[in-house]
Amino acid sequence: MFATTAEYFGQIYRSYLGKNATPKVQLLEKHVPCKLAVHKLLGLFGEDPIERLHHKNKILNQLFSGVKRWEKKEEFKMKRLSQENIPEVAQAQEAMISCTQRKFNKPTKASVKQANINQLKQEKYVKVATKAGYVAADPH
Repeated sequence: MFATTAEYFGQIYRSYLGKNATPKVQLLEKHVPCKLAVHKLLGLFGEDPIERLHHKNKILNQLFSGVKRWEKKEEFKMKRLSQENIPEVAQAQEAMISCTQRKFNKPTKASVKQANINQLKQEKYVKVATKAGYVAADPH
């Protein structure tokens, strides 16, 4: 029942919008009914992988936007995606990610200064509000 409903939804989507199916629609049509038949529920399956695939597809479309022939563009995209399975490429990607994470996770002088200013403002606010009777005094 759900499989036919999902297929019907895909047909309506294509005919109403006049477009090819997005990865989400294709997933709903082809893969969700199988998972539902096997597991009897979908609560365990999030849409994070779909979003990741959509993001990758969007980036690759931008990267190869100069290629006009659809077949060539798809060929280039598949080659690019297959390179991610090469261990050296995966290691280089992980190294790049770890380097950028370390770089951006370190607090800068400006962020430390702003944190100190925010703390002083909060302390002043609590002191004034307590004196005015709006906030109970801190028991410490």
